[in-house]
Amino acid sequence: MRFKLETVDIEEILKKLTSEMSNLKKSIASKKVLQKIPVIICPICFSELSKEDVENGLCSRCDEHSEEEKFENLALYKKMVEDSIKETTSLKKENDEKTNEIEKEVKEKEKKLNQEQKTYFNKLTELKEPLDFLIEEIKNKLNIITERHYKLFDLSKIIVE
Repeated sequence: MRFKLETVDIEEILKKLTSEMSNLKKSIASKKVLQKIPVIICPICFSELSKEDVENGLCSRCDEHSEEEKFENLALYKKMVEDSIKETTSLKKENDEKTNEIEKEVKEKEKKLNQEQKTYFNKLTELKEPLDFLIEEIKNKLNIITERHYKLFDLSKIIVE
């Protein structure tokens, strides 16, 4: 009984550890992605950052500003981000509308192309039937002529004999 409880406890601990491990992996991956974004201006004080500041993740000039200035700058940064989100949303809508229009045009052109192919195929079949008939007639006449030739040849042999 004691071993069962211990295995259950160990299994629960393993589940917790694996979930914590996956969360840590996700946070490390997101931190790496965020660090690769080229930031040259501090989002709090809007001052230019040096390479050392970017690598450390700290802005040395933020300490020089008062809390009120930091709050105002953060509000400005938030507004800037919200505005950029609105702009990207509107651009996405425009792109979606354009892609829908293009898809409609492509479908219409495909329909027209299919209709043209059908008419072309119909014309080919219309032309093929008379041509087949003519070819068949020519073959028949050729057969008749060859038969006559052989008969005449035979007749000429008989006459010569």
